[in-house]
Amino acid sequence: MIGGNEDAFVKRLFGNLVLAAVVVAVLSFFAAPAVAFFAIRSAAEANDVAGLARLIDFNAVRQSLRPQLAGRPEAMAPAPSFLEDPIGAFRRQIEQNPILRQPDVDAYLTPAALNALLKGEGRYASQRTSAGVAPASERSRKPWPSPAY
Repeated sequence: MIGGNEDAFVKRLFGNLVLAAVVVAVLSFFAAPAVAFFAIRSAAEANDVAGLARLIDFNAVRQSLRPQLAGRPEAMAPAPSFLEDPIGAFRRQIEQNPILRQPDVDAYLTPAALNALLKGEGRYASQRTSAGVAPASERSRKPWPSPAY
């Protein structure tokens, strides 16, 4: 009789431990973006370039920002193949003009600009040049991440 109770107790304990591990994993999965947001914001406010380099893949950010800053949604779409759309492929080759000045992506990747982006300044974040001391009203208001529609 004692062995049966002990067996049930061990099974219940093991089941509770597995359930607790699953709950911790799910909570960690949903908390990770918030932790990353606050880590990037702290590194940007402290002007910590090495910390930002550990948290952000700058080459991937540059690659994804270039078509967005150009203001051309067709630049984000994959190029049409010659077999699917020969006229569109030919037009795209003609319209690609290397003389046109591309927007400066690196202006958005400075610590001051990243700090401004995290505060929701958007397109004007590239105009920030230094992370100087902010006014008292701005220092007290640190935004929380929220979904944008």
